[in-house]
Amino acid sequence: MNEINKNLSGKRIEMSPEFSVCNQCESKLSEGDMLHEVVIYNNTTNYGWTELICGDCALEYDVE
Repeated sequence: MNEINKNLSGKRIEMSPEFSVCNQCESKLSEGDMLHEVVIYNNTTNYGWTELICGDCALEYDVE
């Protein structure tokens, strides 16, 4: 099961052209939208990775 590692989440980054789609909902983002860089942690495999998600998805994870 994947979960947000909240200790490492919440870093806001400006959108760049290479990251124009949210990794969670796959919605296309407009220029000027903010992306949030979050660390997803799989507690089954003890493996974490970084994903870029949109503001709407970030609200679901309480990312500031």
